[in-house]
Amino acid sequence: MSPFELHYAFRAPEHAALLDDLTTVCPDAVRTYVDEDGSALLAGLRERLTDQPLGTHLSVCGPAPMMDAVLGLARTLGWPESRLHLERFALDEAPRRPFSVRLKSTDEVIDVPEELTLLEALEDRGIEVPYLCRQGVCGECRTPVVDGTPDHRDVFLTADERAAGDALMPCVSRCARGPLVLDL
Repeated sequence: MSPFELHYAFRAPEHAALLDDLTTVCPDAVRTYVDEDGSALLAGLRERLTDQPLGTHLSVCGPAPMMDAVLGLARTLGWPESRLHLERFALDEAPRRPFSVRLKSTDEVIDVPEELTLLEALEDRGIEVPYLCRQGVCGECRTPVVDGTPDHRDVFLTADERAAGDALMPCVSRCARGPLVLDL
């Protein structure tokens, strides 16, 4: 197993739901912070993130403001995006508008009503797209885009991949500007 550290911050001891399990599984790797506003965590991480060997990865999960602060610190310290990873517990739910997509292989047009995801609309038409999480986290359902502008709602694609606009996650993404043509 590769060496690792686990930094676990919580507001008060009664909020440390996983602490006993974590210290049982990896007692020498856990660093804890009782931290009301995140300042102790960031101070502790600043030193650790400054002094890591080339190739080290940083993975964060938890509340969005905490993750944004930790990843922002890493970026400020020069960490490359390819070494930064995050997992959100829930995605922000933006309003859904209906849209249509065209499949490049068959010219078939599929309408996606506001109450369905693109993935669900494809499945309803018998079009199989591999998936795992249905939350825009894993990247399994990544689908090539030939034309149009996706409304990216995933947390898998990097900022550069989103800007390229040549792929989307149909489990959560929608159409920002059409016509949206998929390479299916």
